[in-house]
Amino acid sequence: MKILTEILKESKRKKKFLGIRLYGSDEELWCGYVLNYNDKLVQIQHFTENGKPDGIIVERISNIEGVDSNYNYADAIEYLCQLNYKSEKLVQEIKLPNSDSWQSIILNKFKGTDDVLSLKHEDENTYYGKIEDVDTEFVKLFTVGNIGESEGSYTMRLNDIISIQIGSVESIKRNELLRRYKQQVSDQTS
Repeated sequence: MKILTEILKESKRKKKFLGIRLYGSDEELWCGYVLNYNDKLVQIQHFTENGKPDGIIVERISNIEGVDSNYNYADAIEYLCQLNYKSEKLVQEIKLPNSDSWQSIILNKFKGTDDVLSLKHEDENTYYGKIEDVDTEFVKLFTVGNIGESEGSYTMRLNDIISIQIGSVESIKRNELLRRYKQQVSDQTS
């Protein structure tokens, strides 16, 4: 873990972009720099392939298969970010819990807010929605579909959540489309 810790530490200190590969995902690569980390979790300021800020990701260290540092792709994304998105407002870093109940601690901060989050499940599915309720074992999510439609509520075990993404481009899109839909329904009933 010493090698990984040094890489994460350098990325955090210098805001150096990394490519983080996860187990079981040949195509997925989190690209960005480290905001914070501890023995269990890493928090990444994520960027799209166009260098646009894409929220923050909280990922379990145990899910990391490998880290590409001094990597041409990450360097290219960093360059695009510096070129085009210097003034882009970034999601603020959140305090990382050093606890086995990290999912509950983080998700409780978003309970009842207007934020659409992205929750990656152990089964490789990603669920988008607003946190309705959280207890010590489960989270109830008001799910939001690809075009902002309500997909009802979905309750899942906290232990099955392997990562949480906050303020992603996709989450913001779904939230804006949901607001638009609610406004249209409100206008029709007025």
